[in-house]
Amino acid sequence: MDKIRINRILSYDQEVTMEIRIHVDDEFIETLKRKLQTTKATEVAVDALTLLNWAVEEAKEGRVILSAKKDGTDIHRLAMPALNQVKPESS
Repeated sequence: MDKIRINRILSYDQEVTMEIRIHVDDEFIETLKRKLQTTKATEVAVDALTLLNWAVEEAKEGRVILSAKKDGTDIHRLAMPALNQVKPESS
């Protein structure tokens, strides 16, 4: 098993040795790799976990995740059931 460093997820440099196996459609991963201009599925997974970690931290602060066009119009809220399970931290 290869060891990878995930500095983008963690606030400090920590060696990560957990291996996660998931079944994902090949075409889906290949499309993401192409869009992210990478050849490694591991990089896609690290970026996905980084984004999820950030979203969880935002939810803990009682914040919601929104996207909008660059001019601030056409606002969409992320609907992700897992984030609804995150309990906000009390102030």
